[in-house]
Amino acid sequence: MNFQHNNKKGFTILYAMLVSSLLLSIGLGIYGILIKDLILSSAASNSQIAIFAADSGLECALYWDLKGPSSGPTVGQSIFATSSDSIAYTGIGSQPPAVCAYVPNIMPPTSVSTTPTSAVTIITIYLNHIAGGNTADTTGSCAIVSITKNNVSSLITTTVDSRGYNTCTASNPRRVERGLEIGY
Repeated sequence: MNFQHNNKKGFTILYAMLVSSLLLSIGLGIYGILIKDLILSSAASNSQIAIFAADSGLECALYWDLKGPSSGPTVGQSIFATSSDSIAYTGIGSQPPAVCAYVPNIMPPTSVSTTPTSAVTIITIYLNHIAGGNTADTTGSCAIVSITKNNVSSLITTTVDSRGYNTCTASNPRRVERGLEIGY
């Protein structure tokens, strides 16, 4: 009887496992890099949407502050409250709806507070509309704008602070806020 011992049995399986684990490690490394890049690009995209929303909200508030309603008792005056006039724009009655984009997108003021020398009006401006309709999309991008009018020695100064959001859904974990402010 001639028995040969072949000590090379199982080498192929060991070699295959080594190569497959090496390829799996490389694949997982590339996958990790890809996921991080996708999260980073998504954050940049959401940030860009939020800054454009803040800019749109600021421009819309400036337009209506300087233009005012075209009809009614306050033609050409600001639609936002002052210290002597605590009635801010509501879009009701003889005042036309304030439009800056597709829909009457300035909602009635969230709050109006006045003191003898200042007034603050806070409004929400929705920047998207529901396709095929004339209704604001309250889940899309929006801006919350605070218009502060100070009256010192008969000189009215205005500060507009616009906070833009990529989504108006406050509970969204990917919600991004960007802000712009202007004074005149």
